[in-house]
Amino acid sequence: ARLGNTSGVAGISLGLAATLGGVHWDMGTYAQFAAIAGGSGALGTAIYSRVDPTSLPQTVAAFHSLVGLAAMFTAIGDYTNLIADASLAYDPVRLCSVGFATAIGGVTFTGSLIAFAKLNGNLSSAALKLPVRDALNASLAAATFASMAILATGPSPGLGLFCLGTNAVLSSVMGLHLVHS
Repeated sequence: ARLGNTSGVAGISLGLAATLGGVHWDMGTYAQFAAIAGGSGALGTAIYSRVDPTSLPQTVAAFHSLVGLAAMFTAIGDYTNLIADASLAYDPVRLCSVGFATAIGGVTFTGSLIAFAKLNGNLSSAALKLPVRDALNASLAAATFASMAILATGPSPGLGLFCLGTNAVLSSVMGLHLVHS
């Protein structure tokens, strides 16, 4: 367990170092990053120190939901930066990655919240057995992929944001339903 924790900290530290080494912010942005990272680290440490080992699975699920939310926000932020800079060329690979990150983030965010609630005893662990669950999942997936396909064509900024919003909502509903069923 100690080796795993040490490896995790090393991996995150290297990732942060590589990211910070590749950006060229002004000092104010670095200060904002340091404040947010420091505050988040302190909050995480405070929560971690109060977790009973038997509560670890639901704690992991709760924190994992934040990972999904961060993936969605990062992808949407990347898209807003892309459309704000008219000098950037249309890049379907980047647009596809934004769409996939939003979809995966949405499923992860809400699915992890349901997993937390089930593990914590807030929701019954029994499956939600809707009679049309397979059709619902297929419809949600098809509509999510349709919004991603439209986004990959490089639509107007307004339509692109609408597609990303649709993607985020549909994938979040899908995450709720997939894990609860």
